[in-house]
This record gives sequence, structure tokens and C-alpha cells, in this order.
Amino acid sequence: MIDMTEFEQKLRAEVAKAEADAERAFASFRETDAHPNSTEYQMVKTMTLMAGGVYTGLTKALSLLTGDQEFERANAAVLSWINPSA
Repeated sequence: MIDMTEFEQKLRAEVAKAEADAERAFASFRETDAHPNSTEYQMVKTMTLMAGGVYTGLTKALSLLTGDQEFERANAAVLSWINPSA
């Protein structure tokens, strides 16, 4: 049988790691000076979006498990990283 407390703790640790990874990825994307049509730019963009997806996916799982509002907070954070001027 799965120990839900231990599972939740591990999931929270993964969420924290994914959040840090996503923050770094979005910062790197904003700082890139590669041309938008270049392969480098497209790779950075893809990795950034994947990092944001992992973060929101894990927080959705955490929200479903705990009933808290982690997903809404994570989703708002990713949207603000995508469009910081909004």
C-alpha cells in the first residue's frame, strides 16, 4: 500500500525542483539573443515550454491529491513568466 504522506512529501519536493527548473528556463529564454528563426532559439523555447509544462503538471497532481490551490498559483506563475508585462 502507498503511504500517502510520504508520496505527498516526495511530490512536493518534485514540484519545488520543477518550479526552480522552470524559473531558470524562462529566465534563460528571456535572456537569449538568438534570432527567432534560429535552431538555438527554437530549442531554448521548446525546453522552456516543456519545463513550464512539467511544473504545472506536477502541481496539478498535487492539487488533486491535497485539494489545495497549488495548480492555480503555478499556472499564474507560468503565465506571468510567459508574458511578464501583462
